[in-house]
Amino acid sequence: MPESRSKCNYTKCSSNNNGQSASNLLGCSRCKSAKYCSTNCQKKDWVFHKFKCVAPDVTRHVIQGGGGIDAIQSAIDSASPGDVVVIRKGTYEDTGESNTLFVNKPIYLWGGGEDR
Repeated sequence: MPESRSKCNYTKCSSNNNGQSASNLLGCSRCKSAKYCSTNCQKKDWVFHKFKCVAPDVTRHVIQGGGGIDAIQSAIDSASPGDVVVIRKGTYEDTGESNTLFVNKPIYLWGGGEDR
């Protein structure tokens, strides 16, 4: 069976992974999920990747669209320093008020103590 191929995480990469198989791509040392064909691509992508890069052992509080704004506040209140709160794409309404929050892309909030 042929070895699987994975794409370089840097969206502007034009090297076609330098001919490397998935097992030879460089991985992000923090999240272990982003893969790169070179350190150059990894450095160029960091400006984008750092906002969603979360170590596997970090506690995540994920809020799905369609819930209320109070669910977001509750997740923020229950997060400990170093945790991450992920607000997914969707519409969040405030119960009893006429406020609505529209999220077009996921929002990542890091608890205190994490330097970004």
